[in-house]
Amino acid sequence: MTDKLPGFERFWEAYRYKLSRKDAVKAWKKHGCEDFADQVIAAIPAYDAHLAANTWKNKKNAATWLNGECWTDEYPTEQPRQTGRRSIVDVARDYIGNSRNDFGFAQSVKH
Repeated sequence: MTDKLPGFERFWEAYRYKLSRKDAVKAWKKHGCEDFADQVIAAIPAYDAHLAANTWKNKKNAATWLNGECWTDEYPTEQPRQTGRRSIVDVARDYIGNSRNDFGFAQSVKH
């Protein structure tokens, strides 16, 4: 257990991305997070949900998250709107899929 930092220990357990503990402890102390550890820890599930909805994003290192005071971030609660536009990959898949005969061989497509 980190000396006199029980809040950090709870944070470290909850954050679940355990890299650079020493840097995370330094950031925790720098921001005085021990005084409001419950608030910091309570913000982690919203961050995890944001990452789950935006799979292209990577989880930040704990020290980076703390130094950025990310426990104060507000994440959108609704999903991004779909534009109705199709990607070139989807168009190509449809084209290739529609130009094959029953045996899976490409057939000529008349335009």
